[in-house]
Amino acid sequence: MKKIVILVVVFLGIIALAYFFFFKISVNSKTNAINAVPPNAVFIIDIEDPFAQWNNITEGEIWQYLKTNTALAEIGNKIDSLNTELKNNKFLWDLIASRPVTVSAHKIRNNEFDLLYVIDLTKASRFSFIKDYLENLVGDKMKVTKRTYHNEEIIELDFKGESSLFYLYIKNNLIIISSTHVLIENSIDQVEEPIIARDLDFIEVNKLVDDDGVNIYLQHSYFKEYISKWVKDEESESYEYLESLIYSAINIKVDNQFISLSGYSNLNNSLQSYAQIIHNSGEGKVEMQRIVPENSLFFLSMGFDNFSKFYENLETRITNTEDAESYFKNKKKLEKYLNISVENDL
Repeated sequence: MKKIVILVVVFLGIIALAYFFFFKISVNSKTNAINAVPPNAVFIIDIEDPFAQWNNITEGEIWQYLKTNTALAEIGNKIDSLNTELKNNKFLWDLIASRPVTVSAHKIRNNEFDLLYVIDLTKASRFSFIKDYLENLVGDKMKVTKRTYHNEEIIELDFKGESSLFYLYIKNNLIIISSTHVLIENSIDQVEEPIIARDLDFIEVNKLVDDDGVNIYLQHSYFKEYISKWVKDEESESYEYLESLIYSAINIKVDNQFISLSGYSNLNNSLQSYAQIIHNSGEGKVEMQRIVPENSLFFLSMGFDNFSKFYENLETRITNTEDAESYFKNKKKLEKYLNISVENDL
């Protein structure tokens, strides 16, 4: 926890110094935060006003209730302690309260993943002075060095007594930070010609979600491998439908009593899938709320307005798979046993 507080103070100090010296200076060029995200992002979290939105979560009734859970109590107390540390420094808190932050997760080797943080200072454009001040922010608890990679300066932060390092580089209005140097280098390699930011599928879902709140983007070609870390082998089949999705964009809003999520996914048209079958079978009405009890934990509606069309699409999909022979054999056996015709009676 002590290391986290030191790291947060360093990040806040960097931003505060940049703001203090350069906020009044015009920006020569501005880089979109998503441009700095390497193409193998598992997920991307885009937070427009991190501290305000974090306050909505940690000071609301929902968070207080979650902390009553034994498993979450210790984590909750540590987060509350960090909140107090930050709020006690009102100058830094007020200074960066509205700075957008983008967090992305990436595979770094084998089954290991790490995070990349992109902080958008909006109006700061020159940061050569930052290195000279970093050591003063935490005294003798950190060593600061630098190196050059593809004409960009990478600053290395070595916390004494700790085995891990933190790396950062500065691109126009952005500060990019990670504990894995490879992610920093990957970001540098593609920031001028970004992959995700120019991906039409990403742009499509990004346009559909609200700008306020917290936005989470899933890149499903990498996300399935990521969640396989947390599920058993026999459960992994439940997530096969993810292969038919390209990106999902989810907007999260939190108030004192409610958490709402809304979003969109785009389908991979080159693959036949159940998701695509349902999508092509029309949009049914959601009427489940009429009969679901008030204390229901969860329900999912995957409706379509025409069962005949859905069934036709389903059989077309099955016909082109290796399970086709078994399916039609079992269907015939079931119809004979029940003396029905699926097409005519259902």
